[in-house]
Amino acid sequence: MHLFSLAEAAYKLGLVFGKFEWVAGLTLILLSLFISTLHLRSKVATLPDFLELRLKSGCCNVLSLGLPSAKLLLTYLVINRK
Repeated sequence: MHLFSLAEAAYKLGLVFGKFEWVAGLTLILLSLFISTLHLRSKVATLPDFLELRLKSGCCNVLSLGLPSAKLLLTYLVINRK
């Protein structure tokens, strides 16, 4: 759906919109290939494991416990605002 709407925008407003999305997709593919080789070389399966390997174990705890708690709190606040 997203690609079709961008094709429409490229037709109406110019080819710049379509080109931007194709270049962004190519950039994401290249970056994912680079980052996946780093993860495979370090033999970790999850992001908390990678952070524990590179930094301290406290970063792993913050990512595993702190971020989901913050997301739940923000979701609660957004839903129950008046």
